Amino acid sequence: MRLIHSKCAVFLSLLFTLVITGNVYAATLDVCKSGCAYTTIQAAINAAAAGDTVLVDDGVYTENINLLGRAITVASVNGSANTTINGNALGSVVTFNSGENITTKLEGFTILNGLAENGGGINCMAASSPSITDCVVTGNQATNSGGGINCVGSSSPAINNCQIINNLAYDGGGLHCGNSSAPSITHCTINNNEAGFHGGGLGAHNSSPAIIKSIISNNISEVGGGIACNGSSLELTNCIISYNSAQAGGGAITCNTSFPTIINCTISSNHAGVGGGINGINSSLPVVKNTILWGNTAIVVGDEINLVSGSSIDITYSDIGGGWAGVGNIDSDPLFTGAGDFHLTGGSPCIDTALATYAPADDIDDELRPQGAGYDIGADEYYAAAMPDTITVKQLYTEDAAGIWNINFAAGDEITVNTAITITGDPAVFYDMQLRCFIIDAAGNNYLLGARLYRNYTPGTYYVYLTANLPLAAASGVTVIRSAALLAQGTSLLDRSTLAAYIDIQ
Repeated sequence: MRLIHSKCAVFLSLLFTLVITGNVYAATLDVCKSGCAYTTIQAAINAAAAGDTVLVDDGVYTENINLLGRAITVASVNGSANTTINGNALGSVVTFNSGENITTKLEGFTILNGLAENGGGINCMAASSPSITDCVVTGNQATNSGGGINCVGSSSPAINNCQIINNLAYDGGGLHCGNSSAPSITHCTINNNEAGFHGGGLGAHNSSPAIIKSIISNNISEVGGGIACNGSSLELTNCIISYNSAQAGGGAITCNTSFPTIINCTISSNHAGVGGGINGINSSLPVVKNTILWGNTAIVVGDEINLVSGSSIDITYSDIGGGWAGVGNIDSDPLFTGAGDFHLTGGSPCIDTALATYAPADDIDDELRPQGAGYDIGADEYYAAAMPDTITVKQLYTEDAAGIWNINFAAGDEITVNTAITITGDPAVFYDMQLRCFIIDAAGNNYLLGARLYRNYTPGTYYVYLTANLPLAAASGVTVIRSAALLAQGTSLLDRSTLAAYIDIQ
């Protein structure tokens, strides 16, 4: 697949949305570099009323904004790749400090070049709990806590589909949570952040963050390269924690008088002085279920797990390198795909060996669990995708230049499309792939046959498939079938291509 840039109006639907509150129609306030009513985002926020949308055109906006507690949406037109808020090292780039709730939304920006004592990129305080979606928080610094994002004072933002990368702080290089905050962090990438002391990826103090379907990788600190918990109750579900490092304890996670719950995670290739995977001190009690701890290393003691000062661990139905006592635990190579890809391969001992009681309904890629006879250990639920060179097909169909196959079918037939998608790009960046297939039947009716999303893949070639039933209402006969692959980074569409594929009609 050729990697090209395209302006994709991710938030275009906002242009056609009319919100009504009482008898007052919500407004859309347009912001652009010139020729609009507003040329700064803050000026539009100042003028906005509840229910309004501040819609920001492409460009770099050098300013520091405050959402002022308003129930508004501040969104870019074309996503974070095209719209940047540059804080110019003059404080937090974005501030929520007026008790905002989920009706205050920030969507589709690169948040860059903030410098503050706390929350270099985004600072949430005073019980502020906004929605932050499809943002890239990068290149920010805090002299104290939360280089990328800071959440304190019972602030619990919903952070979704964000990349938090290359930020720096003393505590919580990527994110910091403190003082009874409980943010939810879903489908995020927390990568290449640094903390001078505590929590390279995330530092938690007296807080209860929930991290779901996220990747925490390549972060560094003195203590807790990936995550550091102090007096906190962290929840981790369907996460991959890899390639983090700590000079002292806890390459992936360190717990100090903390009680994290870790469900169906993959913790691998982390490094520390002690406790390469999990480090527990001062009466900590991690609860770990259906999780892989493999290939972590420590200089002194505890490659996978280290427990001292009255700490213990409740770990069952997990795959631990070197073994660990517990019901359902195994000590076997999980057979990852390799080269930084922690998906399972066929024959992995982690397949079908997790306990259903703890397993979530789907995996890190949003694919349903279970795919086989039982649930799988780790963040990935293995599925046996048929490969083009082994699939039994009635006929190999290769589309023409317009992406069209002409196929005879009957309504209700099951169709499987198998193909390969190749990603070229930055090996340190994770991309999303989506395979789509839609038809025009013999009567000229249009049907979306289906779509399948593959999240967080590094560059390489991957075999993908899509299985669905042709609509019963479709007219039998010669059909035009089109296939498309979409490649994205965050909210930014990078490539849209038609594909050649193997098609099996049953």
